[in-house]
Amino acid sequence: MNYKHPNQANECFLAMEYIGFHLFKLMTPDILYDLLIRVLTEHNVIFVTDNIQQLTALVLGMYYLILPFKWPFIVIPNLPLDLIEVIESPVPFMIGLLVDKKKMHKYLTAEKEINANIVIVDKGNLKFKEKQPIAFKEPNLNNLKGNILQSLTKAQYYLANKMNDDYQSSCEQLYKNIYGIFKNELCDLIVRILKNENLGSQSSFEFTSETLAKYKNDSLGNEIANNSEIKDTNEDDYKKFIQHHFVKCQKKENFEFANAFVQTQIFASFVDDTLEQLKKSDDDE
Repeated sequence: MNYKHPNQANECFLAMEYIGFHLFKLMTPDILYDLLIRVLTEHNVIFVTDNIQQLTALVLGMYYLILPFKWPFIVIPNLPLDLIEVIESPVPFMIGLLVDKKKMHKYLTAEKEINANIVIVDKGNLKFKEKQPIAFKEPNLNNLKGNILQSLTKAQYYLANKMNDDYQSSCEQLYKNIYGIFKNELCDLIVRILKNENLGSQSSFEFTSETLAKYKNDSLGNEIANNSEIKDTNEDDYKKFIQHHFVKCQKKENFEFANAFVQTQIFASFVDDTLEQLKKSDDDE
């Protein structure tokens, strides 16, 4: 018997069959959108509820919804309360606390302010308390909020009318809308830059400062070429170039978000993973 591990997208679809019901039942479009943008820019989030299914759905749901990007930091769906000091970690985290609203104050009130956004489920309603504000203008990612609103409203209508088959279909469509936007608008652009589609046939991992300078009217490329040995490949310069062109290709209203996003480990990890795949594909040919 052969076992083949599902790919990243299929793994997420399988997970959403189990956690989507609880996740999308709780979420409003505004909160879901706000959380997605903040998770993509590595903000800390603490989820609080006294229902284990809701808690698991919230934490793992946000983890899966940013695919094909990956959250490379702490993820704990249910943090034991005797390890509560983990929320003081300097590393970004998504953590779930299985407590009711009354007990929450015991664990989340300290002498110093908790540096994390808090999502609380209270009497079936989800509330978002922003304790770690974003430092950029809200982006307009290809009408992401509109897609969330349309699909989530439809799913919740079916849920209210106990039309579970249609609800599952709507949840799947909602996920595909979100996954598709991140893939098409953000991930595919990174891949195109890595492949040097506008820079000739040279492989991205053979990228030299000379290649950078060939990019027409590119100030960063020329700056790097003038300050580097022409035949040397400089990884830091290369990554700056990728960041620069990712931001440059964004719509004006997304510049501030893109500038914040390219500084994240989420962005860097995706670049490294994609570059590794490109190298492997090249070696296989």
